[in-house]
Amino acid sequence: MILFLLFAVAPSHTALAPEPTPGLLAREIGPATMGGRIPSLDVVESDSHIQYVATAGSGVWKTTDDGRSWKCVFEGQPNPSIGAVAVAPSASNVVYVGTGEGNIRNSVSWGNGVFVSRDSGATWTHVGLVETHHIARIAVHPNNADTAFVAALGRAWGANPERGLFRTRNGGKNWEHVLKLDSDTGCVDVVIDPSDPNYVYAAAYRVRRGPFSGGNPAVQFGPLAGIYRSRDGGATFVKLQNGLPTRDYGRVGLTVYRKNPKVLFAVVQTDQTSTVNLPGQAATPAGKPVGSVDRGGIFRSDDRGDTWTKINDLVPRPFYFGKIRVDPTDERKLWVLGIPLNFSRDAGRTFINGGGVNVHVDHHALWINPQDPNHLILGNDGGLYYSRTQGAKWTPIRNLPISQT
Repeated sequence: MILFLLFAVAPSHTALAPEPTPGLLAREIGPATMGGRIPSLDVVESDSHIQYVATAGSGVWKTTDDGRSWKCVFEGQPNPSIGAVAVAPSASNVVYVGTGEGNIRNSVSWGNGVFVSRDSGATWTHVGLVETHHIARIAVHPNNADTAFVAALGRAWGANPERGLFRTRNGGKNWEHVLKLDSDTGCVDVVIDPSDPNYVYAAAYRVRRGPFSGGNPAVQFGPLAGIYRSRDGGATFVKLQNGLPTRDYGRVGLTVYRKNPKVLFAVVQTDQTSTVNLPGQAATPAGKPVGSVDRGGIFRSDDRGDTWTKINDLVPRPFYFGKIRVDPTDERKLWVLGIPLNFSRDAGRTFINGGGVNVHVDHHALWINPQDPNHLILGNDGGLYYSRTQGAKWTPIRNLPISQT
């Protein structure tokens, strides 16, 4: 087949047509339906209009007017993949950011350590931990903005010693490797008792991507993984065991009940967690007994981790989610983040879908207002959502221009 292409060439003396829309400037009109993944978010408790949103590929965004407008406060920094953002409870101008997303999926990007702002995100200082690569959570001391803990997973594709739990007591100038397990086991979660910050809880996790592992990591379990507790502000840690699984652990998520911090909840994956049909385990059907402790699930402690009781089989796609939250004023109300947003009104015995209609799936971040627990802010693979009705209705935030590749 022979193709002939004809080109019309304007004579050199032909004048160009005048601009049809003089003075019209380009403006942003998207995203029109959804944003990208939000692994973490935090809010200034004294003024919930001020919010920080950490994104998987677009840096950190801030609003000071409850989502009516946004600014990328991390623009110009060397890494846009964010794993964690945390506002200091005692000084809202101090904000910590951990780069490198902590959800070790096949498209994950690594980071280059921790950044700190002391002017509410206007400027940032890089404070090290470059080789941690993936930071899943940061917890700041409730009374001292210079003391913070960083849960670091380490390299996703190979071994390295810079993984585990790190502590700073001078705002990031120096770091102590307070929970160092081995070159394969890092930390994926950390929480501090708000009433007694000597109590620090960390979740250790052994995870490794592989070139042919597809959607799930090639390695997700390890003998050193599990729940660790410090009773001396992070100087020393012991592994908690009484009532918990005795097998190799996978990913674990932790939360402390604010009204009574003796109460803890954990979502626990083990090497016996069911992966039939969908990755992870479904919730225990109403009226049915929970399964074996060694299969993992939802666990509760009423004595700061000394003993634990399994209350449900639920473990949603563990490596990608592994997060649990409790209403700050009502221990019966639990949220377990997963493909749907799992919500319980009976202390974890049964769960319903709390995501409502027209809410994107795959949930990674949830903030519950301690002054008004009906007020929720949710981050997922489709962007940001607000609720003032404890999840009965959700409003999508469509003016947050985040994206990812």
